[in-house]
This record gives sequence, C-alpha cells and structure tokens, in this order.
Amino acid sequence: MKTYQILLLIIGLCYSTSGFSEQKKYCDDLHRLACAPGHNDDGTGASLSNTEIKALESKIFKDFSTKADAEIKKLLADKKNAYFISMAIPAFGLDANPKCKMSNKQDKKACFMALSDGLKDLLEKSMLNISRSQNTRGYDLDDISWIINHHSYVTLSSKVRKTLNINALFLSQRKKARENVFPKVQAQIIALLDRMEIEPKEKKRLKEKIGAIDMSKSDCETDGSLDGDSVPLLMESDAYYLPLKDRINICSGMFLKSTSEFQMVFTIAHELAHSIDPCNVSKGPDGFAFKYPDLMDLPDKDNLYPIKNLISCLRDKDSIGAKNFEYTRLLDDIKALSNNGEHPTYISGSPYNPNGRQQDYTFMSANGPDNIEIKINPAGEGLEQASPSSNIAKDALKNDLLKLDHCSEDQIGESFSDWVFAEIAPKYMKANHNLTEDQYIFGYSNVMKSLCSSTSRTSEPYMYSDNNVHPDISLRINNLLLQNPKIRKQMGCPAKGKHKYCEGKVTSAGPEANTRSIFTEINGGVK
Repeated sequence: MKTYQILLLIIGLCYSTSGFSEQKKYCDDLHRLACAPGHNDDGTGASLSNTEIKALESKIFKDFSTKADAEIKKLLADKKNAYFISMAIPAFGLDANPKCKMSNKQDKKACFMALSDGLKDLLEKSMLNISRSQNTRGYDLDDISWIINHHSYVTLSSKVRKTLNINALFLSQRKKARENVFPKVQAQIIALLDRMEIEPKEKKRLKEKIGAIDMSKSDCETDGSLDGDSVPLLMESDAYYLPLKDRINICSGMFLKSTSEFQMVFTIAHELAHSIDPCNVSKGPDGFAFKYPDLMDLPDKDNLYPIKNLISCLRDKDSIGAKNFEYTRLLDDIKALSNNGEHPTYISGSPYNPNGRQQDYTFMSANGPDNIEIKINPAGEGLEQASPSSNIAKDALKNDLLKLDHCSEDQIGESFSDWVFAEIAPKYMKANHNLTEDQYIFGYSNVMKSLCSSTSRTSEPYMYSDNNVHPDISLRINNLLLQNPKIRKQMGCPAKGKHKYCEGKVTSAGPEANTRSIFTEINGGVK
C-alpha cells in the first residue's frame, strides 16, 4: 500500500474515532441533549421547540382573552350581579378610584373597565396559570377569596371554560394516555414488583394498590369554589397522585410541550410509583397499611422498605444521592452540641423552618459565659438565654431524629418514582414500538425535557439548605435514568455508565420465601 494511502487511512480512522466520541456524548451526559433547544421527534411523538410552544400559548391566550371579555361584559350588564359588583369593587381596591363613585355614565364605564381588568386577571391566573400583565397585582387574598368563591364568579369561570373548550386541543393526547398508555404502564409496574424480592404478603398488597389506581378523566383542579365547581389550570405543566382518591391526575399543560409517548409513560409511571414510594406506602388505616416501627433511625427505616437494598442505593452519592434534609440538619446539630459546646453557626442567621419544629431546642453557646445556653423557639423568632444542660438539647434532637419519616423534606419519593420509570421503560418501549437507536436517544432525552429551565443546575447538586424534594434534573437524568443498562443498550451506549446503577433485589427464592413481614395486620403492631 502506498504511503499516501496509509496516511489517508490513518486520517480517516482518526476522524471516525473523533466523530464517534462526539456522537456518544449523550452516553455520559444525556441531560445536555435533554435541555438543548429544538424539536426532537422520537418516533412516538415529539418535544416541541420553544418557538412552537410560544405560538400555541399565544393562540390559547388570544382565544381566552376574546371569550373572557365577552362573558365579563355579560356579567357586568346583568342586574342580578349588582351585589357581587358592589363587593368586588372594594375587594380589588377600586373603592379608592374616584371613577368608581359612578356618579355619571362615563365614570361608571371607566370603573367597569377597571373591574373587568381585575376579573380577567383572576381568570387568567386560575385557568391558564400564566400572567401577561406587566405589573404583578398585589391583591389582598382575604378580600379576593370573597370574589372567587361567590357564585357569580364561579358561573363566570365555568362559562369561559366551556366556551373556550381548550381541552379539545389536548383531547386526543389525554384519551391516549388514559385508555391506552395508562393500563400498559400499570401492568408493567405490577410485573416489576413480581420480579422483586418482596415478602409475599407485602408484594400482594403493593400489586393490589397499583392495580386499584385510576387516572382522572378531567383536567387539574383547584377547589376554589363553595359549590364544588372546580377551575382547571389549563396551562399547568404538572401531574400528581391523590392518595385518598387512589387516582393520578395529569394537567393539560403536560401535553402542551410534548406529544412524546416517552414523556407520557414517564409521567404516568412516576405518579403511579408515588403510591408505593417510601412515604405513601405507609399511608392508610391502621391495621392495613405498611408501617415503619416508631423510634427508629432513618437509615434503618430505609432498610425495612419492602424492595430490599433499593432505598439505601438511591441515597448513595454515587447514584442520585437522595437526601433527607431534616435528617442532615439534626445530625449537624447533635454533632455541634457534642463538639466543645459549639452550636451551628446558621442558628442565629438562618432560623429553622417553623414547619419542621414542634418544640423548643437548646444549644450551647460557644461565646457566652460558662453553662449558658442559647434557646430557639419553634417559630425561629429570636434567641434567648436559658439554663438547662446541653444533654437535654441533645436528647431532644436525638428523640426527634428517631421520629423522622420519608414524608418530609425528603428526595427519596421523587428518586424512587424516577427509578420505577427507568425500570419499566425499556420493556414498555420494546413491546409497543419498533424504534431506531437515534429514536431511543431522542426519546429518553424527551422524558424530562419539559422540566428544563434556564436555572437548571449542571454542576453541584442541591445543598441541603435548599430543601427541594426534587433532585436536580441533571442528577435525575444522568445519575439515575441513564444508568439503567437496558436503556443504555437501546441507545447504543456501553453497558456500564459512570454512576451507580440501583437494581433492587430480584427474586431468587420461590413465592413461599420466609421473610419478615412488616405490614400491620393486628392492632397496628409490627409483625
């Protein structure tokens, strides 16, 4: 082979290797692709570009504005609403407006224009969850509650909602989600539980709970009216699980930014999984629901969760590093009290979250006279000197430490729900679609694309002072979703990722495996 041919071959190989390296960046950082701009079609649908989303929002807002103006005009012209109007004027602060003395027709017209603006602003906030006004109006919430609960306003919002018929824009997506995707995802999660090493009685209960959940036919709702007529947040990009109703609800806004079935499956699986996450698994009547023993350290409670080895793995910093912020703070407090009588420096500058404290705590002062302590009250309002020993403070903190659960300031519920999706997604997609490698890449990047924002962090994970129960999106995508070997295979990535893969314990013994049950069956006791 001639020298120049050899050189061309070497150059070609180098170029090919370089291109391969560039192409495979998503194998280590899928978050980068997920939060990049553009219209990404994955073969099941697409995440819309920012331009497309803004165009759709503009159309919705234009339609809303026209319909709202027409219905408000009718309300103000109807003499039956005279009392409501006289109440709404001071509620909006318009009693300070000289025009609202309405001594002549021109003044009355000007006052009604201002009142119409206020009513339209309320409708916009409650129905669209967006505000196009340049200045944010600081309404008195107590006064405004008299408006939004009055039957005249409830009727107004109902009429605007019906004439707008905005749900028609998302009707096909909602129908697909509820009638087609939801039952398949439900079956996949039940099959996942079947594969896990879970005590038979607990496994049966978890599977039954997942199987009993339904998906709401309606849009997201707020109970903002006395007669129960709910106002949907039509633009709200959200979904949630309702424990008391055994139901999940998906807001229309979730269908606004994406038609991808990857995101749809993620949303449904994530919310279904919340029903059996480490917090909600313990919710229910005594004698029925799973219960963690009282006065047990949180790591021990983690280990008692029915799917073995999973929660501690998700807590690991090499995985998603799910934090319980209150647990971290209490450990810091105890450590500080044990360290030459010093107290954490943030006590004086950053009072504790009042919702996280139910009693007084005392802390030794590092700077004050001997045997003098600092006391902080539950609301975190100021500091005062007190005299009990530091051991009392430590005992109080330790007692509080043993009462912690997974339901307050804990990222484990969100991390667990993400994990469930990552486990069932490869099987679901393979069973229901014939996708190329590129489509899988775009599909998994579309899963959380709608959650990206200009403030998404890509470097240091949230510090515990942030108290955000949702781990940073970069961790959710790169440290959890991207670590599943089956997902990596579908994307053409090496089997092992950069971070720890949490699998949970897969069943190896038969259904009669003799493992300890901690479901409460008799008098709420641990069995």
